[in-house]
Amino acid sequence: MYIAEIDITEQMKSFSYFAEKDDMNHASDAIILICQKTLMKPSEVLLEIKEASYRKKPADYRMAEKILRAMEGSKPINHSHITDSLKDAKFGIEEALKSGNPTIIRIYVMAVKLDMDQVLKELSL
Repeated sequence: MYIAEIDITEQMKSFSYFAEKDDMNHASDAIILICQKTLMKPSEVLLEIKEASYRKKPADYRMAEKILRAMEGSKPINHSHITDSLKDAKFGIEEALKSGNPTIIRIYVMAVKLDMDQVLKELSL
C-alpha cells in the first residue's frame, strides 16, 4: 500500500482567507487548486473541509456549504434520461390508443404519468 503526503497548507490558507472575506469566486479557485494537488473531486474536498472546520472555523464551514449548494444548483441535466422517458411516454400513449381495454388504458396512463414525473424531477420544476 502506498501512502502519499500532499501539502495543501497554502491553498487552505487561501481558502480560509477568502472564506473570511466571503469571496466565493476566489474561494472556489482555491478549491480547484486543492483538487489539482489531491486529485479529489471538488465535492469531496468541500465535504472534507466542512467536516474538519465545523467547530473550529465557522467561516470555512459556511463557505464550503455555500459552494456545495451552488454546485448542486448547477448540476447538468441528463438529456438522455429525459429523452428515454419521453419515448416511453409516447409509446405508452400509442399503445393505449391501440387497445380499447379500459384497464390497459389506465395502466398506460399511470406509466406515462410516472415518466412525466421523472422528467419533471430531472428538470427540477
